[in-house]
Amino acid sequence: MAQPELKLSRTPADRMLDRINTLMMLAMVLIPTINYGSMPETIAIHYDITGNADRYGDKIMIWLLTGTSLFIYALLRWLTTVPHLHNYPVEVTADNAEKLYRTSNRLIRLLTGSILVIFLIIHISVIYTRASLLSGWFTPMLPVLVLSPVIWGLLRMRKIGR
Repeated sequence: MAQPELKLSRTPADRMLDRINTLMMLAMVLIPTINYGSMPETIAIHYDITGNADRYGDKIMIWLLTGTSLFIYALLRWLTTVPHLHNYPVEVTADNAEKLYRTSNRLIRLLTGSILVIFLIIHISVIYTRASLLSGWFTPMLPVLVLSPVIWGLLRMRKIGR
């Protein structure tokens, strides 16, 4: 059975998250654009688990990171427009559809922010050759940043489905 299609307006919190995510994405376009001329010809393009650069490439590779960030941002932003296509851990009914859709959209906005924070830190580390930003705390924080919004959203959806 198809899930009901609802046209949801964005809440003030949704608009705020969208603005923050958009600003982070803009930073990932502007920072390399502004600094490209002063970047070294060879940049780190891969880091090991401890945050040490272990592969290098031409500075043009920064645009691959920027393009990947932009693609993920656009895809996740689009997903918030079609919550009826999302998978849910509970049955979607006419009674709970709006709450589930809003929760799913909030999850996606929070996840987008988490992913963009990760990419922005990597951008800054590569462009300003600050590998120390990626050492120690960064690797263990990756699953926390990505899984926190997902766990929150799934728990909230299960509560809504009761």
